[in-house]
Amino acid sequence: MIAIEDQETALKALFESLEGLTRCFVDRPAALQTRDLPAVVLEPRDGAYDQTTGGANSLTVRRQWVASLFALEASEGREAQAEQAIKPFLTAIPLLLATHPRIELDDGTEFRIALDNGRDTGPGELPYGGKYGGAQFFFFTVIEDLVDPEDEF
Repeated sequence: MIAIEDQETALKALFESLEGLTRCFVDRPAALQTRDLPAVVLEPRDGAYDQTTGGANSLTVRRQWVASLFALEASEGREAQAEQAIKPFLTAIPLLLATHPRIELDDGTEFRIALDNGRDTGPGELPYGGKYGGAQFFFFTVIEDLVDPEDEF
């Protein structure tokens, strides 16, 4: 079974390949630095599990992820500038995810990126110790693996 940390590492590398993005964090920093913007903070969210028995004992895990884009610090009178900084990512991030439907790890295992029911919030203000112009993107990863009832963790 592919661990959350392995998915984070692979997703971080994928997001950091996106032109125009400065940083991708998988561990929430205490504060965002202006030099790191625009940045994405990736967070795993709810997971759904489906186990199939008979013949092969398999487990499918579908996990929602949130990619919070922080484009620039929000301040009075900069709303139009913030919106312009966010707009390119509203196309680029879904396209990035759609063009990488399978992510293969170094050990040969893989997981899928699913955009069915994926969405974004559109441009807006996001809090993070201060206020930032940004948007949130919601997508899923899907892992399918055989499990052995004798395995211990």
